[in-house]
Amino acid sequence: MSSTLPPQHNPPLPLPAQGMPLHAPDAPAHQELDDLPRNLKKPHFLTVIVVALLFLCLLAGLFAVGWFPHEKTIKRAKADAAEAADDTLTVAVTNPHRAVAEREVVLPATIRPNQDTLIYPRAAGYLKKIYVDIQDHVKEGQLLAEIDAPEVDAQLLQAKASVAQELANVTKADADLALTQRNLERLQSVKSEVTHQELDTSTTMRDQATAAVQQAKANVAAAQADVQRLETLQSFEKVTAPFDGTITARNFDVGALLTPNGSGTRELFRLQQSTTLRVFVSVPQAYATSINTALPVLLNVRNFPNRTFQGTVARTAASIDPNTRTMSFELRFPNPDGILVPGMFAEAHLALSSPPTALLVPVSAMLFNASGTSVALVTDGKIHFQHIAVDKDLGNELEVTSGLSLTDQIVVNPGERLTEGTPVSVAPQSPLATAKQ
Repeated sequence: MSSTLPPQHNPPLPLPAQGMPLHAPDAPAHQELDDLPRNLKKPHFLTVIVVALLFLCLLAGLFAVGWFPHEKTIKRAKADAAEAADDTLTVAVTNPHRAVAEREVVLPATIRPNQDTLIYPRAAGYLKKIYVDIQDHVKEGQLLAEIDAPEVDAQLLQAKASVAQELANVTKADADLALTQRNLERLQSVKSEVTHQELDTSTTMRDQATAAVQQAKANVAAAQADVQRLETLQSFEKVTAPFDGTITARNFDVGALLTPNGSGTRELFRLQQSTTLRVFVSVPQAYATSINTALPVLLNVRNFPNRTFQGTVARTAASIDPNTRTMSFELRFPNPDGILVPGMFAEAHLALSSPPTALLVPVSAMLFNASGTSVALVTDGKIHFQHIAVDKDLGNELEVTSGLSLTDQIVVNPGERLTEGTPVSVAPQSPLATAKQ
């Protein structure tokens, strides 16, 4: 018995609604390319041209950066090859020139007054009066202050009384001497009637009276010396100026107790004389022997940039300090208007004297070896090494005292390739170097 299955019928698919896409939701990926916008803006023609030009400029710059150094290296190699083939070196030369008879060196300096003193109280007492203050100009011997010292005054009165007392003792001793002298003369007149003991006793009394007179006179001298000492101390009660100058400090007021012998005693006044100023300069050893009193000295101070002060070299220490290798010079500058103030920092322009035969050459021309100092000269187209004597190093130039003349041709920068007798050619000098010489 056979059974037959009924045929299966698939339900019909629903038709898409009106306006819906005909493809299925799971469409292939290549179908999405159809959804890209097709109205993108194309770059402008000028933009393309500018970008192309910038790219070409970049290529040209890179080419120049690599080409110019390459060409310079090639030219240098050709020049070296030509010089090696010719076997003749080209050197730059210069002529020595005469050193200026007078030059100058600028050194820091400190301005100091001509005289500077501290006035201390010598009498112990109270400050009674003050007659001056700072910035006051005083004359020599002018009264500056008074000190009240009653103890000194009382001691002086006592000393004077002692002198009077000692003078009275001298008068008494003279009277005693006169009495003993008369007694001795009386006994000597009746010598036959007196014993030798009486004569000896009278003579001894006369001698003792003479010694008493001398002792009394010595006591008078001692009392008078004490009076003079106290009078001197009393004179210290009046403080006077030792010289003409300006008061620059006052450290006490009226009523202050002054103890001249106490610890930590300060000065009562400070007096400076600045009509003439002393300027001290430490000159390096290289210039110390080239400065003398016959050369001018100028001084510049920052407070007065448009003014130069003239002075002279007063004296020198005549000795080099082994610690600093400098010599101390004292300069004198007149300051009648008082425009310069002691303590200022200044710059001193000191003139230097040079030997009349000194010549100047560049430092780069110097050669130092075991045989000494020399330079390379061009003589008849060949190198000749000339020994020289150097006096001073002036920075860019050296002062030579012997071994050169004004007509010598000196190689400016001698290299290691130069030897004695090497043939060379001279490079033409620039107009600036010729004018400088």
